[in-house]
Amino acid sequence: MNGEYLRVTGAELRLALEDPDWAYEFANSWREAIDFADDAGAEWDGRDPAEARQRFLTTHKAWEVIAFLLRRASFPIDVVMGEHTLGDDSDWGYGPARYLTAQEVAQAAAGLAALPFSALADGVALADLAAASVYPMIWDEPEALQWVQHWYEPLPTFLAAAAHAGDSVLVWLD
Repeated sequence: MNGEYLRVTGAELRLALEDPDWAYEFANSWREAIDFADDAGAEWDGRDPAEARQRFLTTHKAWEVIAFLLRRASFPIDVVMGEHTLGDDSDWGYGPARYLTAQEVAQAAAGLAALPFSALADGVALADLAAASVYPMIWDEPEALQWVQHWYEPLPTFLAAAAHAGDSVLVWLD
């Protein structure tokens, strides 16, 4: 189960809200562009790998621990699960996609800019994560928080770039 993000323009968000099936295909085209670029080092289906890396982000299996840490810090925007549901019955892997409006992205980006991972993880013991049954249950590994940090650190930068462009963000688990 992976946490996924896609930056979308205002026009793309409107299309996504009107047609969640279109949004699903659109999001997958960007993810496939990343996968292909990583494997073959080339563009896929006309998608530029550099643009794909700017538009698509994964937090891999660290999504739930990131959510746990952000809730613990009383972070005001749900950047892991999104604030709004995209469609009533779409299933993007583990439920429907959700999204953050451009305004919520800007608020989240500003908040995350002031919240380095060291502050987010301060005082958290691996035993706390294990006791709370936080996915992916790797909390017996001494480097587990460094692994989480690796997946968290691109998120503030991604949201800051989206905020700068005035983009919204689709969020889903697959």
